[in-house]
Amino acid sequence: MTVRLGGDRLELPEPFTTLIRALPQPRRQGVAEQLLRDWLFPGQRAGRHLAAASLGRRLRTIGIEPRRTRLAALDQLSAEIPPAMLAGVLGLKTSHVVRHTTRAGGDWAHYAADAVHRSAGHHAGAGPACIDEDSPGL
Repeated sequence: MTVRLGGDRLELPEPFTTLIRALPQPRRQGVAEQLLRDWLFPGQRAGRHLAAASLGRRLRTIGIEPRRTRLAALDQLSAEIPPAMLAGVLGLKTSHVVRHTTRAGGDWAHYAADAVHRSAGHHAGAGPACIDEDSPGL
């Protein structure tokens, strides 16, 4: 099963395919509901998806706070992924993700230097005290 999120397509593996197909069907049986639809969460109007506000109300009804959950996920991701990369993946402004990461206590200021240092440490004989005997002038 393929799910489209905005312009991106996501191929869902099992068990997610089975779970998605088992979602409850709409209770109404009007004309709009009889039409073929491609929406995971169809709206009340034919060919339209469920509005974000409507989905949020449904989630709150069953005890899920969308904003709080979204921010918790952003906290977790910002601890694991540099802000610029995370912003690109989530489609958010980099400045917003940097601000959020800073508030959450994340510090990616030394990421580039640390990455270079880690990379250099993986090569045999590499490091600040390493002398390359084959290089000219040494």
